[in-house]
Amino acid sequence: MSCHIFSGRFGGPICAAIILLMSALSGGSAAAESGADLQSDLASLNAISHPAYLELEVNRLIARYPERRLEILAQAARLMPAWPEYWRPEYWQAYRQKKDYRTIDTAQAVPVAGSVTGPVTSPVTSSPGNISLVNPWSVTVAVGGNRKSGNTEKRTANVEIEVAHKKARWTNDIDIDFDYSENSRVTTDQSLEVQFDSRYQISSRWFVKGTVEYEDDRFSGLDWRASERIGVGNRLFEWSGGFLDIDAGPGLEQRAIENTGQTETEFLGFVEAGLSWKISPQTLLRNDLSTEISEENTRTENETRLEVTIYRALKAVLSVEIENNSDVAPGVEKTDIETKLLFAYKFGGG
Repeated sequence: MSCHIFSGRFGGPICAAIILLMSALSGGSAAAESGADLQSDLASLNAISHPAYLELEVNRLIARYPERRLEILAQAARLMPAWPEYWRPEYWQAYRQKKDYRTIDTAQAVPVAGSVTGPVTSPVTSSPGNISLVNPWSVTVAVGGNRKSGNTEKRTANVEIEVAHKKARWTNDIDIDFDYSENSRVTTDQSLEVQFDSRYQISSRWFVKGTVEYEDDRFSGLDWRASERIGVGNRLFEWSGGFLDIDAGPGLEQRAIENTGQTETEFLGFVEAGLSWKISPQTLLRNDLSTEISEENTRTENETRLEVTIYRALKAVLSVEIENNSDVAPGVEKTDIETKLLFAYKFGGG
């Protein structure tokens, strides 16, 4: 049964009451069997980590169990609070007070007007009590470094800033990485990298991703380097707590040769693979591998990150980055390996 035929202020409660009445009248072994099947299907939601995938699965469950619509939405909201905007302020207030969702009467959680089958939209601020439900923006700041004095003076500093915005099927990220080190007052490393990623989820597994990257590495033999890429990707595997994505496509690369003023532009092809695995509630392992192939150079990067939650939004991060270029300037090593220990704190987000 669809709630779209009801409108007005009392449309949601009337629809909910009719659904509950029809469910009660159905009774018998069929209801028990349906309940058992639904519980099994609801358990499958635990493995979903992306709002777009959750939307598709919720739509499927509602089509299969229309009389259990509110229960399905309640489970989805418990697993991913940033997803729905179908609840009364009382429900979200209970969430913010960290109450057990199983104690909340789902009959009191009345959907607002609108179709659940439409695109996922960001929650809005509720008027009663002015409770802010979800912030689609998040900022993560990570810092690390060390200092050594005595026979040798050495200083190292690492700063990473990530600004993310997630809404409906769109995910946008800006990553800024700055590394600096000096030995005996002589600079031995200085690099700045800025990367923007925009991803649109086409379906439960397919997505389109665009990337713009700028890099200024003082010791790379280049004044600067930039690239623009667009590709199509697929979620090859997804399991409880993890997934593996892969994407590929064409792009452009610009390189400014050091001390010459010349700028080279080349077409390139790229392939990327991203792994995320939540080993435990406090531990996340990520690995990102990318290869860019152009006429003059083949560039391969791999970053492995282990993130351990210390307290709430505070994490310790161990990062190992390996970069290899087939074509480099004279006197420049083809392979760079960098290990960083950082402390990261996340502001905002769902």
